[in-house]
Amino acid sequence: QQVPYQIEDLIKAAVTPLEIALDIRDITLEVQMQPDLQHRGDISWMTEAVSNILKNCMEHTPSGGHIRIVTKDNPLYLLIKITDSGSGFTKQDLPHIFERFYRVDKARSRESGGTGLGLSIAQEILNQHKGSIEISSEYGKGTSVLITMPAAEAQA
Repeated sequence: QQVPYQIEDLIKAAVTPLEIALDIRDITLEVQMQPDLQHRGDISWMTEAVSNILKNCMEHTPSGGHIRIVTKDNPLYLLIKITDSGSGFTKQDLPHIFERFYRVDKARSRESGGTGLGLSIAQEILNQHKGSIEISSEYGKGTSVLITMPAAEAQA
């Protein structure tokens, strides 16, 4: 259902169910939101996409690490940038991370119950919302995920 919603509501909906796990894992979450950002789309599907990305960041960020979410916009696009201080992806893994069932660390993914579908699902949801997802990463230093979506005004 394509309706206007506040990005702040989207971020809260994605973050709230993960707060206990973040606390248990001793991962700090920092959120910097530009106020009054709107998008037009299905907030439940968009929450699923952002939640999948955050879960992936959590899985690859060690205890004591951090995840940061920043939102901002311009007249045409709305941006959500999620960065972590996790293990990052190797240059060999990076081209494959959106493939269904692809697991970076197969042994660790099985232990955590990962299916290798999270980023693939997030990418498909964003495609359906005329958005995009880009990932840059440095092995051993962390990952940055940039979600770009049309601004609500540009969609109207």
